[in-house]
Amino acid sequence: MTWIKKLTPNINLLLVVLLIAGLVAGAVVLPAQPVYAYTSANWTIGQSSDDVLYRLATSSFDTVSAVNEAGANTDAFYQYGSGMRYTGINIPKDYVVTNAYISFRAFNSDSGASTATRFSASDEDDAATFSTSGDFDTRWTARTTARVDWDSPTLTAWTGAVWYDSPDLSTIIQELVSRAGWSSGNDIVIFWDDHEDRSTHGAQDHRRLAASYDTNPAYAPKLFITWGPV
Repeated sequence: MTWIKKLTPNINLLLVVLLIAGLVAGAVVLPAQPVYAYTSANWTIGQSSDDVLYRLATSSFDTVSAVNEAGANTDAFYQYGSGMRYTGINIPKDYVVTNAYISFRAFNSDSGASTATRFSASDEDDAATFSTSGDFDTRWTARTTARVDWDSPTLTAWTGAVWYDSPDLSTIIQELVSRAGWSSGNDIVIFWDDHEDRSTHGAQDHRRLAASYDTNPAYAPKLFITWGPV
């Protein structure tokens, strides 16, 4: 049976070749991993009543204010905050929000180093424009669980007419687009305020003032979002 002995090494070699070929073939036919395309877009304020100033301490409400602001000034003027409404947010329900921020144009120069501000959103599917201080209060009370602080020193001194970007607000936007009743194209309200009175009161102004729609529509706060499929 000498021929069997001589054939055995050749068979082993053939098996190795076939095994390698099978592995290579398998690698070739493996399904390609999907490449997800992420979308980035931005929105701005569309009318006077879509960015409003509200000083909680005195229930002072203004739909035509020249500024959006947050922080505190003196013991008589504190708990400043603003609400900003953005319309037509075309993010499909449950899509993943990877980045979001608001860009503010400084109305003037402010350097108060004990300024504490916070972002949140009205926890509703489709937000209407602002109308009264009571309407603002109702929405602010029913805010998102997600909140983002922007405090000194991360909140740096501002120079007038310079644009400044907020921290990442993606957790807030994600909570909205994950609501059961969310639909692409809905409108949202973002709050930026010190209504919880965390800023220092005193002689120095511990606020940040940003231009509003009523200063100049081109200077109104701009919302930027990046998102993609689950």
